[in-house]
Amino acid sequence: TYTAAAPIPYTWDIKQPAQLSFDLTARRESLDIYDLTDSAYFDADWAVTNTGDTAIRQLKLQANFYDSQDKLILSEDILAVYGSDAPMLPNETRPIRVIKSIDKDYARYDVKVVEAK
Repeated sequence: TYTAAAPIPYTWDIKQPAQLSFDLTARRESLDIYDLTDSAYFDADWAVTNTGDTAIRQLKLQANFYDSQDKLILSEDILAVYGSDAPMLPNETRPIRVIKSIDKDYARYDVKVVEAK
């Protein structure tokens, strides 16, 4: 059975450029805890889909990871479309892989758009 990718809500840390819109989804996410090292790994396959009418030339996200006390434990920039990448055309979907060593008390994350053109 195919399960649709879960949408990932995000906020804009900048003014949203006109005619630029996208969907962010989680195809797979896991948290692997290693007892011997007292650490964990957040491992995810996300996807971004251009839902706007124009190409996206640059898209930088920031994922903030929080512990069970809602304290920020890690902030990570994610370059979805950047630099020498070809522009992301309307209706195009690109994968994003997120693998981070993280405190085993990790509880949740949120995502912000920090750059977009």
